[in-house]
Amino acid sequence: MPADQRFTVLDSFRGLAAIAIVLFHMPILLAISELEFFRNGHVFIQFFFALSGFVLCHAYAHRLTSVAALRDFAVARTFRLYPLHLCLLGLFLLLESGKLMAQGQGASVEAFSGNVALEEILPNLLLLQAWLPGADSLSFNAPAWTISVGYYVYLLFGLIVVVLPRRNSLVFSLICLLTCLSLLMHVHALEGEVLKGVGCFFAGALLYRLFMGLRALPLSHTEFTVLEVSTLLVLVLVLDSSYLYRDLFTSLMLLLTIFIFAFEGGVVSRWLKQRWLQALGLWSFSIYMTHVAILAALQGLALQLSKLPGLEHLAPSQAEPHGIVAMGYISTQNLLLDNLMAVAAVLAVILVSSLTYKYIELPGIRLGKRLQGKAPLSHFREKSHAIN
Repeated sequence: MPADQRFTVLDSFRGLAAIAIVLFHMPILLAISELEFFRNGHVFIQFFFALSGFVLCHAYAHRLTSVAALRDFAVARTFRLYPLHLCLLGLFLLLESGKLMAQGQGASVEAFSGNVALEEILPNLLLLQAWLPGADSLSFNAPAWTISVGYYVYLLFGLIVVVLPRRNSLVFSLICLLTCLSLLMHVHALEGEVLKGVGCFFAGALLYRLFMGLRALPLSHTEFTVLEVSTLLVLVLVLDSSYLYRDLFTSLMLLLTIFIFAFEGGVVSRWLKQRWLQALGLWSFSIYMTHVAILAALQGLALQLSKLPGLEHLAPSQAEPHGIVAMGYISTQNLLLDNLMAVAAVLAVILVSSLTYKYIELPGIRLGKRLQGKAPLSHFREKSHAIN
């Protein structure tokens, strides 16, 4: 299977998963984001890791045959992830600097404290915030913790493939087994979410090897449609309930989803090939990385508006929020208006992400190509590489 062949349906899934995570972090009290399905949306981060393992194994495993190839791989990964991360880190530093200036003028704000303290800057610059015991993995732009994990896991993947070209599947299996046992036995040398990310990535790489062995599966369009619909129904049921080891079962269902839809054989796959869904997949990294900053801006706006007569209810509540990122709720106290506000917030995230993809991600990818000494890619090939 050619390395430049796209899994277009999985690209669409990547975009939808990014939107699900936006809704998971949505701080609007009466919106659809409060459904149990979206309240469990953090598991889609595991989907990102698994899909990255699947796609990178497809794109690079056969090309990583030398130290020079590993160097090019490292450069490509660095300039794929780092430019947008650095820009958002700079934005948060700028905001904290503004707070510091306001603090000097007597304002009751506290700058560079808590998870945006000065000592968190260096771990973020080095993408080590999720690995260092003393660092706050959710410091500054909280979603960047997954980039911290992913970046070094990608490098480990490349190193294993180069050093053990014939036995890397065995190493991938051992890593998956060790991370799974560590989670089940609560032996956490690393944070649980980091272990999940590592395990899901290498499980995704193994899944690609399984897919390649079964890619000629003799099933009809109807049979693939039944598999696709059944897989999605079970995934929704798993996400819409609570039980022991739910995250483990969800991870297995997400892996099954990747496997089934990699064949692109059913009617659901045909629907997922629509251009607007492909665009979401293209912008998914930006959607994921920018959404917390945009939702925080929405909260800030609501807080300012709540000072006006009759709008006091818009202010973030003191109730304990769902999810990893600490966000207070805002609400118009009207079901329709809250949902319209949520839709507007999602559209704002998508709009900003389309711009950050064009003006930050793509230039970073081009720069990485130039540093590798490769000829400029066509627009199609740039887009194709950008969503790996």
